[in-house]
Amino acid sequence: LLRLKRTDRKTEHLVLHVADISTSPDTLDLKLVGTDSDCLYHGNVKESSLMTLQASNFTGDLAELKTVLSYAFLHQAPDGPFPDALEGVETVAAVSGKTITVTVRKNISGITQRLAAIKLEEDTEREEISFLEWATAALTDRDDLRGQLADTHATAKEQQAQVAKLSAELDKLVEAKKRHEEEMLSKFAALLNAKKLKIRDQQRLLAGTKVDAD
Repeated sequence: LLRLKRTDRKTEHLVLHVADISTSPDTLDLKLVGTDSDCLYHGNVKESSLMTLQASNFTGDLAELKTVLSYAFLHQAPDGPFPDALEGVETVAAVSGKTITVTVRKNISGITQRLAAIKLEEDTEREEISFLEWATAALTDRDDLRGQLADTHATAKEQQAQVAKLSAELDKLVEAKKRHEEEMLSKFAALLNAKKLKIRDQQRLLAGTKVDAD
């Protein structure tokens, strides 16, 4: 379930139910049912016609478009570093007559760029909708997010412990290095003082020898 901000009515939202009906991991087929609390609107995303959904100023290829749509509707991102293509991606909607336009766009510091748009047509008689099923899906998503958050906290705690351990080891190395340098300086100073003392002794000896010769 997605709660979409309406761009035609700033204070209102639409609810969009997204069902993944893809037949393989390599395809993207989605069934979309939206509601403004008064009517139902139906639409779909089909693998065979993805390119017809892209905005005219979208410059990516089909693979990037699928990545954007998967993230926008299913919250799925590729493994590894977060792609630049998904930075600031958001999904909004507007109602015009009997049509909902769901827009996927980038929003970077208030500057928006349309990436794709999907039309949902009003059809209250098309099928019976189970709002209990929708609520169950929302609760399941919430529980999944809580689990992910708990895992993230556990990972962060473990990483903090590792950082603290490494910091302690680094402090020990720095302290050991400091002590070693101080010891080396102390030895060097002692050696230098010994050499100075030896030179003075030799100078006194030479001076005494000169007096005796006179």
